[in-house]
Amino acid sequence: MRMSTSQGNIRHVWIALTILSALFMFLPLHIQFIGEESVYAVYLQKMLQSGDLINIFYRPPLFLWAGDLLYGWLHFLPIELPLRIVSILFSIGSAGVAALFAHKVFRDKNAAVLAALVFLTLGEIQFWYGWLGYADAMFLFFIFSSGVSVWLAAQSRSVFWYGLAVLLINGAFLTKAITAYAFFFSTLAVVAYGFHSWRFFFRPINVLLSLAAFSAPIFWMQMHGSGADASFASLVHDIAMRFREVSPLKYLGHLVTIPALFVERMAPVSLVVLWFVAKRKGYFPDKDIDLILWILLINFIPYWVAPFSGMRHVMPLYGWASLVLTYWLLKLDFNARKAASVAIVIVLFLKIPFSFWALPVFKGDRRHGEMTFRAIAADVLHYTRGMAPIRQKNVTFVGFSVVAYINEIRKGQPCIRFLRRGEHGVYVLAYTPMKHASLIKKYAPFNSPLYLLYLE
Repeated sequence: MRMSTSQGNIRHVWIALTILSALFMFLPLHIQFIGEESVYAVYLQKMLQSGDLINIFYRPPLFLWAGDLLYGWLHFLPIELPLRIVSILFSIGSAGVAALFAHKVFRDKNAAVLAALVFLTLGEIQFWYGWLGYADAMFLFFIFSSGVSVWLAAQSRSVFWYGLAVLLINGAFLTKAITAYAFFFSTLAVVAYGFHSWRFFFRPINVLLSLAAFSAPIFWMQMHGSGADASFASLVHDIAMRFREVSPLKYLGHLVTIPALFVERMAPVSLVVLWFVAKRKGYFPDKDIDLILWILLINFIPYWVAPFSGMRHVMPLYGWASLVLTYWLLKLDFNARKAASVAIVIVLFLKIPFSFWALPVFKGDRRHGEMTFRAIAADVLHYTRGMAPIRQKNVTFVGFSVVAYINEIRKGQPCIRFLRRGEHGVYVLAYTPMKHASLIKKYAPFNSPLYLLYLE
């Protein structure tokens, strides 16, 4: 079938938009710390100063190792930037994995570039966790790429692809959490069933590789020595706390909102696809898409039913979801692809005021009547003037953000550490007042109190 000029040029449009999407990921890097970014930054500073790559952080440290490596090249940049750049690079890497899968499985010359574009323009990726200095973008990359490798291993009966999958899932654990293995083995079960490849995975070499999938937790616990039990227990506790009791009304609200938010945060493409699929009043039957939908459903359900789970926990599923959207766009008519392209252009241009106005106003440096975290750090140093050590007794993101900027301003001096029992004659940054401590100044950024105290 002959294509019109517009249809023939759309591939070039998608290539240009993919490059633009990758570049636009860097637009909001100038914003001060958002949320728990500062926690990673403080522990990166401690890791850089101590040289201890294993025991400084209480979680698996691969994200901080990547930040350490990048900061070695970019040490002249503010401390929040290396971690954000790591996230962006791994988001771009995930787009590459989506392109690889689409090229190999969808068998369409435009599939690869469209898959990369769709992934990079998912709202959650382009506007939030894809660039923030959290471990989530890196975790997504390892989970998604290990799942794609398992798929290709099952489909082609390739030991190479399964060996790569095992290597990648070890990277996932070292990035964040033990839940990586739930994603991995549920995906393996789906594709082994779908491609009738159980015998392949039970070959002796693949059984050994499956056991090797757990080498990262063993390595991490061995390196932690006496602290291994506490560190591993904290990972298990993170899972258990998602299932705390909640009122029936709140739980019902959670069950309704989580799926809706998942679709919403894949806008704009998800909304375009839903509109055109609804107009078509039909489903596109395909074995590969059915398997992907099963992977999504099986991995989504635990976070759907867990009362205290949130959108960060389903981050690893956005890669698979982007492939479903890509497939449907390829199957829909040209009007759907054109509408998706127009929506992407609009959203990318919205990223400019989002990065330079909305975020600075609501999360960053232009909140009316509030000091920035960096200004508070400078003010704390003005009051203390090096007369006594500064300690931290604050576990909120505000306290960590101020501590990170103090460490950066005093680069070369010992990083601020937590207050130890029995310490006296020190300044303390705390979330609440303390007995036997005099108040020096109170700050309240984001309506979260931060006290500068002097402990006699």
